Amino acid sequence: MKFLVGLVITGLLIAACGNDDDSSGDGATDATEAPQTTAGESSDTTAEAASGDPIRIGAVLSVTGPASTLGDQEAKALELRAEQINEAGGIEGRPIELQIEDDESSPDRAVEVTRSLLSDFEPHAIVGGSVTATCYAMKPVTEEAEIVQFCLSGAPVPPDHPFYFSAMSQQHRWLGDLPLHWMEEQGYESVACLATDDASGQQYIQTVEGAAAGAGLEAGGTEVYGVQDVDVSAQLTSIRGNNPDIVYSCTSGKPVVPALQGAQQVGLDVPFWLGSGSASLDVAGLIKDLLPEAGVFTGGEKIQVYEQLPDNDPQKEAITEFAMAYEEAHGKRPDLFAAAAVDALDMLSQSIAALGGDPAGSDLATYMEDEVDHTGLQLIYDFDAENHRSQFLSGIVLKFTAEGGFELVEQYDDAEVPTFCADSGQCPS
Repeated sequence: MKFLVGLVITGLLIAACGNDDDSSGDGATDATEAPQTTAGESSDTTAEAASGDPIRIGAVLSVTGPASTLGDQEAKALELRAEQINEAGGIEGRPIELQIEDDESSPDRAVEVTRSLLSDFEPHAIVGGSVTATCYAMKPVTEEAEIVQFCLSGAPVPPDHPFYFSAMSQQHRWLGDLPLHWMEEQGYESVACLATDDASGQQYIQTVEGAAAGAGLEAGGTEVYGVQDVDVSAQLTSIRGNNPDIVYSCTSGKPVVPALQGAQQVGLDVPFWLGSGSASLDVAGLIKDLLPEAGVFTGGEKIQVYEQLPDNDPQKEAITEFAMAYEEAHGKRPDLFAAAAVDALDMLSQSIAALGGDPAGSDLATYMEDEVDHTGLQLIYDFDAENHRSQFLSGIVLKFTAEGGFELVEQYDDAEVPTFCADSGQCPS
């Protein structure tokens, strides 16, 4: 029988943060009573400080370097969540002991600090890395040590993955199926792909072309540019000649800036869709003055627009509680990277506590496959032996705003989004 981890954790946090008589957040429900506390309820019972054997969670994150926009926020989110859980009495009376190592956005450094964590800290599990390259570099080390690794990247889970889990849903669903379904609903008939010349860009091209084939949309041309290029007007002039209904920016992060600048230069006023790797507040700030009149859209997550979610959304209360606490602690809104990190910590720590003592990595992995059914801040998770990542899609479509934020324009249930990639058989697995 699987259990709802999300309800247990949410109950602890509401108790920790919702006591009107103590704004410091020390008032909380006794951790042993947490299973009876559901999302949205508060309690006047005061918890004693967690005093059991600690649950040791290591984290290898890109706190500095090119991927620091992910890793810095992930680190802050983990620290805040661990603090909240401990103030609420821990999990089954056991506090979270968290040790975060900075891999400096380097795969080699990720291997080095992972080995150090294993030998010096002896964690029950490891969260990280922040990006595909560091996750994959760490995997042989965690596999050899037989310890569960929870990657925060959306990269495909490797075929041989007994100890490797992911906090993201299937990549082809949120890079291919979701955007093409939305485009189809808008009546668009052709989509162009403007991609960077790196591995990420190539994966975007395959996914977008595969999903477009499944959706029956025409290819409006594919053009490629270098990740360091500052002028892509030639590529966009070529795309303009194909007269696409929408342009998919097949890249992540800062390279979307010259793409939108180039569109202005060549007079290409069509909507743009940015890949989910660009669905961040940092990117929103970079492009707020470059938005075409037709709009720029992306697939995001609920935490980015938590105030705009309908009141009947089952994740809204828990997301809002954490988002407000994060903003109070750090003076800025959390992004989807924070939500993924919290989900990983919640599932790992709750599973370790349920097993008791110091569970072996194989026992923890099996338990997560068999028992975890988690409604998180990011996604809904239901693992099995074959699937070590969420099989659900959040279905959030966002529009970038001139203020550097997002507007919620559509929210689909997972079942509403067709399986274009699977139907075409042309998308990367």
